[in-house]
Amino acid sequence: MRTLLCVIALAALAIAAPAGAELTGKWTGSFNIQGPDGASLEQGGIVMNLKQTGAALSGTIGPSEEEQHPIVQGKVDGDKVTIEVKRGEQQVVKVELTLTGERLKGVANLTMQDRTATAKIDAVRAK
Repeated sequence: MRTLLCVIALAALAIAAPAGAELTGKWTGSFNIQGPDGASLEQGGIVMNLKQTGAALSGTIGPSEEEQHPIVQGKVDGDKVTIEVKRGEQQVVKVELTLTGERLKGVANLTMQDRTATAKIDAVRAK
C-alpha cells in the first residue's frame, strides 16, 4: 500500500511539472532589427536574465548587462515563451520565442507611439 501511494504521488508531481526546459539563468545573443523589406537595419546584442517559476517568467532584458528593463509579463507554455517589456512610458516590446534545443529564437515587436519595428532574436544560455 505504501509503495502504491508513493507511485501515485510521483505521478501527480510529474503531471504538475511544466513541460519544457527550465529557463532560469542568463541568456545572450543577437537582436537584429528588420526593415519593412526584411533587410537587417541594425544589429545588436541581447542579454536576458530570466527567472522561471512554473509557467511564469520574470527578470530583465536589455541590449547589454548595464542596460536592463524589467519583464512586466512573461509566460512559458511548453517550448513557447512570451514576454512583454516596457521601456519608459512610451515603448512596449512584445517578444515571442521558441526553445529549440539550447536556443531561444523568435521575434520582438517594438511599438513606440505610432511607429513599430520587428527584430529577430537568437540567444543561448550564457556559461
